[in-house]
Amino acid sequence: MIKEDQLSWDLFNKYSDLLLKNLPSKSEPFNRLIAHTNNFFVIAGYGAFNPGYVMLVSKKLIPSFANIDKENLDEFLWLKNFLNRILNEVFSNTSSLIFEHGMCACLGGLDRAHLHFLSCKNISKKNLLNAINTSLSRRRTGIKSCTYEGVKYNNIEDIDSLLFNINDEKKIILEGYQYKFDDIKTDYKIEDYPLNLNALIKTENPYIFFETKIRECSFITLEHIDTQFGREVSFNVEYNDNKKIKNFIKQNNIEFKNDHKFFWRWQDFYFEKNILETIKKLAFHINKYYKKEYLNLYNFISFD
Repeated sequence: MIKEDQLSWDLFNKYSDLLLKNLPSKSEPFNRLIAHTNNFFVIAGYGAFNPGYVMLVSKKLIPSFANIDKENLDEFLWLKNFLNRILNEVFSNTSSLIFEHGMCACLGGLDRAHLHFLSCKNISKKNLLNAINTSLSRRRTGIKSCTYEGVKYNNIEDIDSLLFNINDEKKIILEGYQYKFDDIKTDYKIEDYPLNLNALIKTENPYIFFETKIRECSFITLEHIDTQFGREVSFNVEYNDNKKIKNFIKQNNIEFKNDHKFFWRWQDFYFEKNILETIKKLAFHINKYYKKEYLNLYNFISFD
């Protein structure tokens, strides 16, 4: 049985009326639409640990933007650049981290190409590299297997548990090694995205596209890294020490009932307040400054 498409254009179009007088007071599965063009639409994303988190989604059911029709490329790039600009205008002192987990089947039901924009503060080369390496380390990326007392373990959770709990490293035989940033980046150029990834369609190889204002820390990787890597990196960029994390927990009134939850996993925390703030601020900003200017461009439609 196929589960409901959580990024269904038809359902977002049905349940979001795009009227300023009817801005949502509660986040529902399909009432988070902000704008749309001929071939794409924009929604406020679940798991908004920061205000200013949106996703650019394909109306056509394709597994990644590597599958984009070439005739829609200009429209896609225009909307991508437009979102980046208005997010920086609305959410002061932030910059967008832009990423896609292509062909990863990262949502339940029918997966659909979607590009994340997450507004963050404290974006620097040092913070970005630390965040990437911290996320790779937590995921044990690059370690293929672990042998302990003659038993070989391939499951990442088993490997992580052994490496965390066994003090005598000589008793553990590792296959592979812990990757860092330089181990995952490729020669694929950020500025040629997404058409430069079109050849991956034949192999169905998943990829991660990650773009930041700091070019040296932007990357495309073909390494098989578990989903939501971009979200984890983004969280680690801004909340990179215990004091900031404690303040984050306090500000969001978070109470732990399960020690295995992660702040960056949208399934664990929705952050409804930030979702509603994102919709409201972008709705009024677009209506005031851009609605008339872009009304006829790619049939752009947003809040009235």
